Amino acid sequence: MKTASASCQSNIVYFTSACAQKLRHQHTVANIVSIFISTDRFKTELPQYKQYATAKMLVPTADTSELISYVKKMLDQIYRSGYQYKKAGVIVSGIIDDSAVQQNIFDTIENRDKRQQLFQAIDKINASSGAGTVQFAIQNQKESKWSSRRDFVSKNYLSDINDLLEVK
Repeated sequence: MKTASASCQSNIVYFTSACAQKLRHQHTVANIVSIFISTDRFKTELPQYKQYATAKMLVPTADTSELISYVKKMLDQIYRSGYQYKKAGVIVSGIIDDSAVQQNIFDTIENRDKRQQLFQAIDKINASSGAGTVQFAIQNQKESKWSSRRDFVSKNYLSDINDLLEVK
């Protein structure tokens, strides 16, 4: 078992951070986090590999750092070097309202309230100064070679003036 490449790890962490931010925005928390990685199945001349992992958390959370720690452990378990990865992703499930969280006696995270305040402050800074202003060092999205494919995105007629239809 090898440690995941920096590019693959930074992208999985980036997706994890985006999930956590959406959870906090919706005032929800997740019970389960899953990740997946795969090669391009259409490039049959290259070695093929796909794998996924799932973890159930002790306490449902929207804490980015806690989710990252779960995701990094899972990625180290499923990552294999020597493959050209095409896809990677994070899925959170078991989503409940953040007011309905039941604590666990075996929880190792101290001061969840302070951590929640920290991430509220980070979200506020990122909302006012631009996404990614405050991020984890492991994300390092600027050096990443991966990006979301946007080949077939629908036009945004309602909010982008450049996408408006022209009638002649």
